[in-house]
Amino acid sequence: EQGPQGEQGTPGTDGVDGVDGNMNVIASDWLHVPAVLDLFEYSDSHPLLTYNWDVPQLTEDIANGGVVLVYAQIYIYGSNGTETVPNTDNIVSLPQQVIVFYNEDEIGKDVFDYSFSPGNILISIYSESIIMNNEVFKGVSMGKDEELEISLRYVLAPSGALGKGTIENLKKMTYEEAVAYLGINP
Repeated sequence: EQGPQGEQGTPGTDGVDGVDGNMNVIASDWLHVPAVLDLFEYSDSHPLLTYNWDVPQLTEDIANGGVVLVYAQIYIYGSNGTETVPNTDNIVSLPQQVIVFYNEDEIGKDVFDYSFSPGNILISIYSESIIMNNEVFKGVSMGKDEELEISLRYVLAPSGALGKGTIENLKKMTYEEAVAYLGINP
């Protein structure tokens, strides 16, 4: 048997507003690599440089259905006032192809890519000479007379945090648009 209703208690004080959430998005700090050969390893079996980035926050749930985005700011220093397209002062999403104009006789393409599995993001870099001495050349190498400096950042979101359409739209957004949309610090 239920007893009579008790007296109304005194109202409590209002709590402090919390910080706005960001859909459980995880964003790393920027990893700055002044010279890629100090961190990246050259592969003898494939002419590319790789870096295995240990990312404990990259869970199986995120790897299998969430979103993994990798951003880079790439600095290429070569001979003869090397120019690049896109301009390497910008933050770009990976994968990214950078066309490098070494001089009037040589144009190359540097490819920055990534793959991932739970706990790890593998960053790879390779170069391909497109034109050499006025001849088209297709071959992959890392023997360029250049130094690469790179800054990397990853953004992770679990599968339930974003809809499929949102994930596809994020992949098309610029870095600035993505961080604004996700509410993370640039």
